[in-house]
Amino acid sequence: MEILHRFAHLIDMNLIKGSFFSVLIIIVARILLKRDLDYKRPVIIISWLVLVYTSLNIIIPVIEFLIGYFSSAEYYTINIINRAVGPYWWSYWIMLLAGYILPLCLFAKRLRSKAYLILIITGLMSLGWWFELLTIVATSIGREAVPDNAGNFSPLLIIPLQGGLIGIILIVICNLPKISLKRHTG
Repeated sequence: MEILHRFAHLIDMNLIKGSFFSVLIIIVARILLKRDLDYKRPVIIISWLVLVYTSLNIIIPVIEFLIGYFSSAEYYTINIINRAVGPYWWSYWIMLLAGYILPLCLFAKRLRSKAYLILIITGLMSLGWWFELLTIVATSIGREAVPDNAGNFSPLLIIPLQGGLIGIILIVICNLPKISLKRHTG
């Protein structure tokens, strides 16, 4: 369980948080460059990363809930129920819909290849991520269980830079065969 949780966190921090900016860079490059470059494949790669991440993040809370329900560790069950029906229930349900349920529409092949739809979904996933932070912090403050280092990480600059870099790298990698062919034939 711990390995699955760490893998989801690794994908989350390095790929998913910046996916909105990755898709935005791909769309801007497609509009500004107007070349015969392949922009569909990078968008599909990002959509598959979002699907893998969403699938992992749906499995982890279900497993934690079942562990809490069938064992003597009631913390998991009480924690999930408190967040779902407690004083910040609205934040929990916005987080659940925007971060976990909405990205599942990318299983439809027709929707997965549209860059603007991926941009909207990744933007709403980012919104769901902020509501997840609100839910966790607000319910932790209500129980006075906030860790001491809660204010040390500020992702406001790192996430757009990471996402933009991933978008540019995906455009270059997906177009390497075309670029090398043009050099040899031209």
